[in-house]
Amino acid sequence: MSSIANQVIDREAFYDIIDITDKHQWAKERYDELMNLWDLCYSRDERSLLKELIDDFFVLDKKEERFVSDEINKYFKKKNLKSDKTFIVSVCDVGKNDGSLSGLKILSQKITPTNEWKDSYINHISELKGKLNNCSNIVIFDDFIGSGNKIIKKYDWLAKVISNENLNIEKFNIFIVSFTAMKFGIKIIKENLNVEVYCPKELDKGISEKNSIIDRYFKIKLMLKIEKKLSDTYDNRPLSKYSLGYGKSESLYYWENISCPNNVFPIFWWERLKSNEMHKTLLMRVR
Repeated sequence: MSSIANQVIDREAFYDIIDITDKHQWAKERYDELMNLWDLCYSRDERSLLKELIDDFFVLDKKEERFVSDEINKYFKKKNLKSDKTFIVSVCDVGKNDGSLSGLKILSQKITPTNEWKDSYINHISELKGKLNNCSNIVIFDDFIGSGNKIIKKYDWLAKVISNENLNIEKFNIFIVSFTAMKFGIKIIKENLNVEVYCPKELDKGISEKNSIIDRYFKIKLMLKIEKKLSDTYDNRPLSKYSLGYGKSESLYYWENISCPNNVFPIFWWERLKSNEMHKTLLMRVR
């Protein structure tokens, strides 16, 4: 079967793609991926919506990476967190490698003095066992917070680890820290946990929180129509679970050259089409 990227696209689509690649450094080498995406659209309205969303993406590039890391460093100093009394633990599951681990490595180069903090970074919550007696502060870290559900689950896991050490979680100051987060996700965390949440960059939902009621209804309906071009299942996962992004997050976030979370609209990362054909997606998602 011939690649979608080899198909001819119309002049209007061509100008759209040129405009996107001119405006966004991260998209400059993604002509094929953009052509694939535009080829899935049956109307100008669909293409206009995708272009609007792409223009609104927050991309964590090297410059933004430095900014959010520096802001977290300032936050630690503001909270008077000391390296000998603090652990920074990623939410990564044991045996996996995700964005939270990549982010933890970046923080290890940014939290100063770096040499004093080098033993404070913990890859997995379970690795805190046997290390908590002299600890006062625990920072739960993820590179991105979407719906907030993952953080709540990881907090519960941390509480079990602490309880198994015959300690009370009330003994610790718990902080949730992330490079970037959805505002609604932060709200859910605060409603469920008595913890402080800090994220240098907070994002609105890509459609629902950026449009009037009428436009919101029209654009959501349009996006659901576009999603019908995608396979109902992929990698044993139902598309319905990720429609509009996991937890209906409507996220417009991408960590350049790393990955995008499943909270992002699936049209940008779901690799299997309704025809069962695989195609090159605009964004890479590492599972």
